[in-house]
Amino acid sequence: MARCAPGYPEPKPLTERAKVVISSSSKSEAAAFLYLAIQEGEFEKENLDVQLVDLRYAEASPQMLTGQVQVGTGSPEAAWYNAVGQDIGVHWVMGNFFPPHAGDVTIPQTGLWARRDIFTDPQNPDFTELAGKTLGSAVGPSSAIMYPINTALTALGVDINTLQVQQLPSADVVTALENGAVDAAWLLDPSWTAIADSPDYVLVATQPPGEPLGNIFFSDEWANQNHDAAVAVLRAMIRTINTYLAGDYEADPAIVEKIATAIDSTPEAVAGGASEPLTFDWELREGTTDRIQQTFETIGGVLQQPLIPEDQLVDRSLYTEAVTG
Repeated sequence: MARCAPGYPEPKPLTERAKVVISSSSKSEAAAFLYLAIQEGEFEKENLDVQLVDLRYAEASPQMLTGQVQVGTGSPEAAWYNAVGQDIGVHWVMGNFFPPHAGDVTIPQTGLWARRDIFTDPQNPDFTELAGKTLGSAVGPSSAIMYPINTALTALGVDINTLQVQQLPSADVVTALENGAVDAAWLLDPSWTAIADSPDYVLVATQPPGEPLGNIFFSDEWANQNHDAAVAVLRAMIRTINTYLAGDYEADPAIVEKIATAIDSTPEAVAGGASEPLTFDWELREGTTDRIQQTFETIGGVLQQPLIPEDQLVDRSLYTEAVTG
């Protein structure tokens, strides 16, 4: 990850104003670089007219094919691999973040949380007892978070296929865990903070350390025909990260206020309680798409084609040009 000074990369305004439609369905801190870029005029500095549409990536993908949407936000779910396998031209062009303590289950954070009362010895849980239990997820077995879950369960000696995965609305996942409707659940920021201080739950797995799993996707046709605009979009996003979301950004009340305003939240929700600043990172790790697809292959039933090579899924050239060109 290449950290740079605030304001870098410097704007290079397009000679002609370009309209870009971006899909996003989550006003979360994880997506703050998008909403801050709009609020703080970073897209305007590039002479970009950005329009947001409230769509999940799975819903935006067909519109990227027809040209209604040029940029999608989301994560590399099975639907994306299946779309690329059907010759829908969309590449993953930029990462977003990973939790600062990813990999350390002793520190409360985004991850797989389980009820302690499902274990024979709640204070010293035997995680092999997760076999056969129910797992709540906002996306279900086709979610990219099945990759870190499978990695953790395999290390614990549990076959992921023994778990019953239940898809739930994201707003209901914590409630389902609390009332026992599911035995374990993947909880995102800030949902996990609702139970972090309770002795009734234990963190089993986290997002992989140093590996962004959320993404920016570009329509190939649009990016190829509007190369300068595509680079400008990433330049504005990366500049936003460097300016507002680097290091311990939650220690700066002015920045916390900007983030809260941008994502329709409150300063207390952004920087209060157990919250810690995320590590925003636009660079894509080698092999991430392979590891996620291999997990889907292990689960079965979610991929509609053989594994797709990384070079058909990922394009690092645009963010490289944004920071060096």
